[in-house]
Amino acid sequence: MPNSFRVVGPYIPSKNGSPDELAQPLSAAGTPGDYTDYAPGEKGSAFQHQDKTYQLVVCDSGATSATPTGVVTANQLAFWKDYGKRLVTNDMRMCVSPTDPSSCVAGVFRKTLSASHGAGGTLMAVLLRGKGVRVAAGTTAVGPIVADTTAGQARVVTVTGTRPVIGFARVADSAGSVANADIDIPSLP
Repeated sequence: MPNSFRVVGPYIPSKNGSPDELAQPLSAAGTPGDYTDYAPGEKGSAFQHQDKTYQLVVCDSGATSATPTGVVTANQLAFWKDYGKRLVTNDMRMCVSPTDPSSCVAGVFRKTLSASHGAGGTLMAVLLRGKGVRVAAGTTAVGPIVADTTAGQARVVTVTGTRPVIGFARVADSAGSVANADIDIPSLP
């Protein structure tokens, strides 16, 4: 029987079942009272919600204010920290390939986390594909966008060099904070 990394309707324990609102703290060792996965086999699966594609991941519990990037905020880029565990971070220094973080983009965070999230991380849905998506940005022009490799950043910039393109900025962002873009990031199988 073939494996599939897509699911039709995963369980989303968030307000109104919206993947944009999903931020479920996980227990490191099944501590009583902490949340543990309802359907752990769905972790890593991709799914569509309305006109967007998401992937269920765990945000690393180390993504805190003590890092140069700080606590995860909405619209930041997520970088793969561990493919097998479906673990992501907003700190590019901790990604699977710190010498080339632009090749490790996992998606776009949709929700801001509190300063203290689960000891085992936080179950979240990162955005993979969508049109007119707000994404953290350095100064961008209209055109192809890539991960910004500036230290301490989890944002996009207009294409420079040969880094993998993850989307297309539709509106120029001269203020350097958020760009509206069409995002298309490949999901893991």
